[in-house]
Amino acid sequence: YAFRSGKRYGGACGNTSYVTIPTQRRLIATLGLTSELPFSCPSSTDRGSAILEFNDYTSQESVIFSTEWLAFIRSKAREFPRLLSLTSVQIVVHVRRGDVTFCGNKYKRYFPNQYYLDLIEEYKPKQHKEPHYATATNIPSYNVTVLSNAVDPIAHNAHEPKEPWEDFTSRGYHVRLGADVEQDWWSMITADVFIMSKSAFSHVPAIFNDHGRVVYTAYWTEPIPGWEVVPRTKSREALKLVRKMWKRHCNRTAPMGRVD
Repeated sequence: YAFRSGKRYGGACGNTSYVTIPTQRRLIATLGLTSELPFSCPSSTDRGSAILEFNDYTSQESVIFSTEWLAFIRSKAREFPRLLSLTSVQIVVHVRRGDVTFCGNKYKRYFPNQYYLDLIEEYKPKQHKEPHYATATNIPSYNVTVLSNAVDPIAHNAHEPKEPWEDFTSRGYHVRLGADVEQDWWSMITADVFIMSKSAFSHVPAIFNDHGRVVYTAYWTEPIPGWEVVPRTKSREALKLVRKMWKRHCNRTAPMGRVD
């Protein structure tokens, strides 16, 4: 909004004691954007400054990232060399769990394991049916890393039924749970194929992955040019499966409403 309006962005101003603020600060620092995206409120001596409410800066025009803004913010970010010197295709998948479960109120943000498995199958190199290791170098021709947070750090949902991570590990995929969030973002940004969730935690690093294939599932935050959008028919089928899981495993009435 500030960029589009030709104004200086002063910073995110709010309750700095909120539990996720320290993590957010670290993630911004990981991007090298502490100066451009500060956490700061204007002082009484800052002339011409103003605190905007949410509705003031979320108009239809300003929530869509322009080509000019993307070029600007990427030019300010740090460089992200790959963590490992591999010749393989690195497929990174963000599976949103923790704060969303198929029994919870945010069930529409939940995608079953099978949804991600189908996307991995679609985007992995076609000449290999499973992770393959070259005899001479012991380097996989492709590598799948699944990133997630098993427990919500605020609400805690250990009592909720869950799908098994063995759905991924049994196929030779690596599952990384509750790891360092900076490392997770680095993996997303440097991936050759990055499969997103319906999550800002996916969306932000995806913006800075300007060399790989970014696989986006439609939700309220719009994709940017160049991302590959999953057909809505697939997400609708996934939500139908979530409703079946709810009826089978959750001790409450099945969720109602339109499947979108």
